[in-house]
Amino acid sequence: MHAGLGCIGKNNLVITPEYGPRIRFRALLLNKQAKSTGPSEFNPCKNCGEPCRKACPVNAFQDTVYSAMALGHILPGIDGTYDPVSCSSKMEKDIDEAAGMISMQDKNQQEIRQLIGEFEKSHLKTPNSDEPFIYCVKYCRKCELSCPIGEASGKV
Repeated sequence: MHAGLGCIGKNNLVITPEYGPRIRFRALLLNKQAKSTGPSEFNPCKNCGEPCRKACPVNAFQDTVYSAMALGHILPGIDGTYDPVSCSSKMEKDIDEAAGMISMQDKNQQEIRQLIGEFEKSHLKTPNSDEPFIYCVKYCRKCELSCPIGEASGKV
C-alpha cells in the first residue's frame, strides 16, 4: 500500500507487520495535513506456503479469476487468484446460520430475524423492545486467522 501501513496479501486482506491481517480500518478525519511515510517494501507473502488460501472452505483462492490485462497491475489476492463471489456466498451462509440460532417460537425473536435481513441489506435497525438485542454472526475468517503474520506480537 502506498501509505506504508502494510501490503495486500494473498488472502486479499491488508497485512501489517505488527498485527498481520487482524486489523480493521475505519475513517479518520483531520483538519490538518498529514504526511505519508511512503510505500513499504513489506511483503510477507513472497515466500509463504499460503496457509490462508489452503484454509478457505469455499476455495475462493483456487482459480485465477482476474488478469493484469483486464485490471492492470493491482489484482485481488496479489495475482488475481481471489473469487469474491464465493467468499460473499460463504458470508451470506454465515449470516443465515446466525439467524437460524434465533428461536422461531418467540414472536419477538421472529421480528429480530426479519430485522437481521434488513440489517444485512441496509442499515442497523433494532426492534422496538426494552429486551436486549442479541445477534452475532461468526464470519468464516479462516484466511485471516491462518496467516502467521502478526501472531508473534501477542497483540492479536
